[in-house]
Amino acid sequence: MSSTSPFNIPHIVDSICDHLNLNDIVDCKKVCKDWSDVFAPYEWRSLHLANIEEHWIPSLRKRNLILKHAHRIESLTIHQDDICSLLQNLSHWTELRLSYPGQSRNDSQATNDAVVVAMALSDCPPNVESLHVSYYFSWYGAGKPHTPQNHPSSFILPWEPLPLRKFHFDCDLSCSFKILINIGLIPFLKSCCPLLEDLSLPSFPEEDCETLMKTIGAHCPKLQYLRLNNGNTYEAPIGSEVDHFGYITQSLKFLRIDLDYKSDTTVLEPLQRNGSDALEALEFLNTECYFSGYVPPCDKFPNLKTVNYRKSHGRDEMELWTRPLDSTENDNDCWYKA
Repeated sequence: MSSTSPFNIPHIVDSICDHLNLNDIVDCKKVCKDWSDVFAPYEWRSLHLANIEEHWIPSLRKRNLILKHAHRIESLTIHQDDICSLLQNLSHWTELRLSYPGQSRNDSQATNDAVVVAMALSDCPPNVESLHVSYYFSWYGAGKPHTPQNHPSSFILPWEPLPLRKFHFDCDLSCSFKILINIGLIPFLKSCCPLLEDLSLPSFPEEDCETLMKTIGAHCPKLQYLRLNNGNTYEAPIGSEVDHFGYITQSLKFLRIDLDYKSDTTVLEPLQRNGSDALEALEFLNTECYFSGYVPPCDKFPNLKTVNYRKSHGRDEMELWTRPLDSTENDNDCWYKA
């Protein structure tokens, strides 16, 4: 009979930990030192492989151990030199939160960082279903600059379809977003998102907006939840996403967008054309005071239950209209403010 401990057989430990919650794993670590060594990698939820000063970076051995066994990691922050090689080793992940702080703020480095983020998108784990990317610049350097050998326009990346259903992409608009859109975001949406249901772009760009809206409409056929927020539009409650909303072809259940009521037909007409029965909720942001006296379009959308709007990005105040469950599609007077 073999004297090998089950704890020395990786796939057995994997199977055991798949049936334990975080509290159970913490308790197992307390049993003895040997158990602590076995169960410690499974305790990780957030993995930070480099910080701004590049101090306290886990050793290569520990990093490999964590990446091999940490099935439950939700947030990953890594230095750009590691980003692609590490993502290629995470084939079992279904959820990935990628927080990337970028390099010092200057034009050449902005271009380099855009390339790196695009490469990271092309190297997503093949089983990922939920992807949250937060990309912004730091005023402080984060290690040695990464200089691509080719100009960004010459980059051809290996895009493959993913089982991705939820995608959140937040980018600092002060960076070279045009480059990142062209070599990263648009190819990613075209090639990797045939099953995408929930798309959030909280810093929606003005640059290449028309191409981006065309891409969303043509290449994300399963889309049901769409959030387009022009985070830098403080003076006017309308952005290019409204002007080009006609490219959206999906029957949406939920829409969040910067809008004033004078332009609502630009958005409502495509929604009605694509399937008026689908829409259940609308949320309008940065409307300033333009929604005074607004009447929700319940006669056009029979299943619309709520309409929210926020007067400006700088205020938390929300106006909310709700519709009683027993109302009819022509019962305009039944709407009330919550």
